[in-house]
Amino acid sequence: DRTIFMGFQNLDYLRAFVTNRLAWSRWNYMLCCAGAFSIWRRDVVVELGGFSPQFTCEDIEFTFRVHEHFRASSTPYRVYSLVDPVAVTEGPNTIARLIVQRARWQRVINETVWSYRRMLFKGSYGTVGLIGLRYYLVGEVLAPIFHALSVVAIPVALVAGVLSWPDFIRLLAVVAFANAILTNAAILLVSRGPASFATRDVAYMIALGPLELFLYRPLILVAQLKGALDFLRGDRAWHETERNRR
Repeated sequence: DRTIFMGFQNLDYLRAFVTNRLAWSRWNYMLCCAGAFSIWRRDVVVELGGFSPQFTCEDIEFTFRVHEHFRASSTPYRVYSLVDPVAVTEGPNTIARLIVQRARWQRVINETVWSYRRMLFKGSYGTVGLIGLRYYLVGEVLAPIFHALSVVAIPVALVAGVLSWPDFIRLLAVVAFANAILTNAAILLVSRGPASFATRDVAYMIALGPLELFLYRPLILVAQLKGALDFLRGDRAWHETERNRR
């Protein structure tokens, strides 16, 4: 699907699976095996009692549980993320469906981090407790709150004269292109592998990179804030939406 809306989601997935999860795998604190793309050893699933029905989604919680189990027992293990595509999934094709999906993702992240907070800052859990959990706390649980505060603080600073319009525009440009650099790095890594993109698709995704901050990220922020509120309210529903029509 070459619509701009689906293109932004494609960039989102590329960054998540290529630039993020590869680094997490290298140091063995890869804390989220996405349900649509994960394969678990049967004996591990049986040993840990299968997926938990107490969480909104099963994938991230089970990944956390695997890390906790093997770290606590000092058993050597690895959780890997691979770049090579072995499956496909269907992304939401409307704003409403995207917000429902991402709110659910945010909710289960908050649920899982809260449930496994005992691992946070604990040296006995190695890189999982010292790096992985810290990232999830700051970069996933708290980040939407700070993003929302910045949306309020920046206009106030402009009105108060603390921040000038030229400085604000330069700041937006720096953030937009910094995000685009990470996106382009992910595209480059994928293009060097067996799943190389067509030249026109690469050009299209590179062009979308700087626009993502203005056209896509605000929607994700709304969804994340909704997910955080749903978590505080104790919502555990899936809120399933209709599949895209072909």
